[in-house]
Amino acid sequence: TLLGGLARDRMLRLAGSGRLTMFSAFADDPVVAALPAREVRVQRNTFGWLRSHARPTRMPHSRIVLGSAGVADGLLDEAGYLRWLQAVASDGPASYLPHRRERADQLARISRLRGITVVDTGLPAELVLAGTPEPLEVVMMRSSASTTLRMVLDGSGSVLRVNAPAEFAR
Repeated sequence: TLLGGLARDRMLRLAGSGRLTMFSAFADDPVVAALPAREVRVQRNTFGWLRSHARPTRMPHSRIVLGSAGVADGLLDEAGYLRWLQAVASDGPASYLPHRRERADQLARISRLRGITVVDTGLPAELVLAGTPEPLEVVMMRSSASTTLRMVLDGSGSVLRVNAPAEFAR
């Protein structure tokens, strides 16, 4: 609490003297966009450096399903989530990038689904997919990663499909 207060005070002093700049992939969000009124410069993070320096992980399939923490967070029913994954795989095989909060037992059940190959790198999807040499189709539920991945995959010919079936929500 003490350190947080000191950091806040220091940042407000820097902002007051015009010496604070923040970069964000969410520069258009109303809360972030309001920062210039507090004398904080905001620069959009387009992930250009990451794209130009990335060493992408080769995926078994060019269709990628981005895992969700919804089951671990109690927002999604696991049986419904598994049905959704199976429906996605019915359109063709897919590589599954787990969310960091997905449990090992859940990943074991996902890995048994026909057409799904779990690729657990332990890294965020943005780092795994940046610099991809081939166009990817990324299927995911609604998430902040839809914003960041659009920027990371910009220019790669990749397609991002946000698919959030309400029937699986608790």
